Amino acid sequence: MIVPLVLGALALPTFAKKETGGLEGTVVDQDGTPLKGAAIDVNRIGYELGPLGSAYRFLLRTDKRGHFLYSHFPAGAYSLKIVGQDGRILKEIPEVRVEVGKVQNLDSELHVVM
Repeated sequence: MIVPLVLGALALPTFAKKETGGLEGTVVDQDGTPLKGAAIDVNRIGYELGPLGSAYRFLLRTDKRGHFLYSHFPAGAYSLKIVGQDGRILKEIPEVRVEVGKVQNLDSELHVVM
């Protein structure tokens, strides 16, 4: 009887471990100027938002250098919208993949036309 309990306790860390990855990048305009305070609206593809809405949607902001980094996304496919401080959608990226244990750099896709 004690053996199954010990084996069960040893298995808990495996189930509790989250399998996450990250996205990062620097949002710049057509002249290469960083866009500080831009919003990055990240939505998991294939999941509908529930009543609380937060399980599959993430809202990030760029810092004063136009950079963002978030490394706790569940693995999967996401769409991104880059939104300026005035609320305009500056760019949409239809799909990026988040892989476990990796941070994907999106710099090449984050040039926006204003």
